[in-house]
Amino acid sequence: MMRNLLKLAVMIGMILFIPLFTVKAVEIVPISTTWDAVQGSNSDWALYTDFIILPTQTQELEIEVPNTIYLEESNNDYTSSMELFYKDSTILILEITDYNPNLHGYASFDLDQISVLNNLDVRDLMSIRFIFAQAFSSVPDEYIDDWTSNFTIDVIRLARFVLFYSRLLLYTQVSYYDTFSLPDDPPAPLGYTFSGWMTITGDRFDINAISDDAYDENGYLYLYAVFLNLRGDTYEPTPINPNNPTQLYTLLTALGLYNDAGFMIIFLVLSLVIIFGLLALKINGIVIVIGHAMLTSLFIFLGWLPLFAIILIIMIYLIALLITSRGGISNEG
Repeated sequence: MMRNLLKLAVMIGMILFIPLFTVKAVEIVPISTTWDAVQGSNSDWALYTDFIILPTQTQELEIEVPNTIYLEESNNDYTSSMELFYKDSTILILEITDYNPNLHGYASFDLDQISVLNNLDVRDLMSIRFIFAQAFSSVPDEYIDDWTSNFTIDVIRLARFVLFYSRLLLYTQVSYYDTFSLPDDPPAPLGYTFSGWMTITGDRFDINAISDDAYDENGYLYLYAVFLNLRGDTYEPTPINPNNPTQLYTLLTALGLYNDAGFMIIFLVLSLVIIFGLLALKINGIVIVIGHAMLTSLFIFLGWLPLFAIILIIMIYLIALLITSRGGISNEG
């Protein structure tokens, strides 16, 4: 029988093993540009435009440069380039010809590959300037308007993710680009009511005042349900950051057991260990019931058993106690 139980446990573990994948959701946002002309100290000209991005949410910039007789790689004053400004300082200059040797037409800038951007705070804005050297001695009529109409910029930006945990289980998650809404209140543990969300730093969460500290180093926002009982006691779980997990969290997640079904499987295995272990030692049946009660109390305290499972277990305990009190469990071999 034990051999069959072991086979069954192995099969269940294989079925519930869930590999973890990181999926990036993106959207393409066209940027409207307004161009201006500037003349340098050597009397050469360029056109330029400025716009703002959130670098940690921007994966790529795609541009379409119009082809004109005046467009050139560089002149005595300017080089056709993309300049990145952070807190009023230039942090990087990328020449357009490095991304498109023909200068005009399509060019793509992968910001994920720019290492200097990895050290920026997750909510800091950055200014970008595109500048293109020109070969005219004075600005032709309607030339700037033509650039405004024909130059296109598409920002491919990453969605941000908000993960909501209730009793350390993933309750739901949302992806967003600008704003997000809170989900329906999660079910509360027995004797408690839902009392809001807290951040990974342990602070109460206010959707109208999200602080920089609420995000982890990858720009993810983890929120944890807080519950309040009738006496005013607060149930605030110790947040687990999936990017910096505990050993127990890592093990259970790798086995696909960090969920309600997984906790019930763990509970079942531990219950069988208690039953067979105490029976092998010829321990009185009432002790087995008490051991199960202590195990159940631990799982309830951790929030690892759903309400229906708690009710079923209590019913089983009552039946077991009734049987035990009538001598239904024998300790004789």
